[in-house]
Amino acid sequence: MFDKKRRISDRSLFLGLMCAAVVLFFLPSSITGRLQFCFAGFFRHPLMMSRNIPFFGSGPQAAEAAAEQSGVCEQEFVEMRNYLENVTRQLAQEKQKVRKLAGIRDRGSLEAASLLIGNIITASLEGNKNELVIDRGRNDGLRQGQYVLADHSIIGIVEQVRANTARVALLSDTDVNISVTVGQADAERVMRGMGGGKSSVLLMSTKYEVEQGDPVFASPRAGYLEAPVIAGLVSSVARNADNPLIWDIEVEPACSLADVSTVVVVVME
Repeated sequence: MFDKKRRISDRSLFLGLMCAAVVLFFLPSSITGRLQFCFAGFFRHPLMMSRNIPFFGSGPQAAEAAAEQSGVCEQEFVEMRNYLENVTRQLAQEKQKVRKLAGIRDRGSLEAASLLIGNIITASLEGNKNELVIDRGRNDGLRQGQYVLADHSIIGIVEQVRANTARVALLSDTDVNISVTVGQADAERVMRGMGGGKSSVLLMSTKYEVEQGDPVFASPRAGYLEAPVIAGLVSSVARNADNPLIWDIEVEPACSLADVSTVVVVVME
């Protein structure tokens, strides 16, 4: 004899479950409550097992739980976390340096130059000696006479170079003289440092129109600067008391030197 296997169709199964659901829906709450407790008691052990399964989400607590689960001790976890934080911050700083260099190169005047970013170690902005000491030196390709920028403007010239540091004389230093043009005037004149954060343009004829706020540009210099770059703003202009045909022109930096923490050295290739 052969046992006949009965096969229930999907339609019959669906109708049966539907009828059971309707019956349960209309049963009184006292009976359905007992069914709920029976279900909880029957599946109690599988449900308790699921609670012991670890779940690793996001956040410090989850990371610590993951570290404990993988056998990583607390000290190793702290070291890895701090290392990751350091790398993330250093990457952000490098991105900022790239954006700064890209912004300078967009000016088009320094395309043939290598630009070296340096950090300011010390600064002296008072009196006649206005200077900076930066953490770049001979080993980085620096040499005397190179121009130094901050915020896209020339602020000084490399005056003394050592192996890993350099002294930068600011344009307001009384020992600094550079060739400049003022505003729209096509005449080159000498700008000399006055100390105390100020400079003056010498022997500018009054036939040239000069106004307060006019930009002052450092003139190109072979081997050091290939195009004019702003080096200051006219802070005051008046006729010379002894020679009314000459302007007395004072110049202030084109950026706030007190807020500068990094500089860019122009190294012509």
